[in-house]
Amino acid sequence: MTNRVEPKTFDSSQYHDDCIAILRDKQWLPFLEKFNESNEEVTKQFSFTFNGEKALIGNFSFRVSEDAIA
Repeated sequence: MTNRVEPKTFDSSQYHDDCIAILRDKQWLPFLEKFNESNEEVTKQFSFTFNGEKALIGNFSFRVSEDAIA
């Protein structure tokens, strides 16, 4: 048996308006929308935990900056 989450396209309509507003304010929404094969669960965890400076995925906390993305 395979234990995995199939990738899907990021769809901002599936997420709470407050989360989308934060991502839009930080200019991350267009970046995330470019991932047509993103992992839905990872994207969801990122959107729920991203506070404008860092995010938490599982037990992994990391800072998010334009430099890190570039």
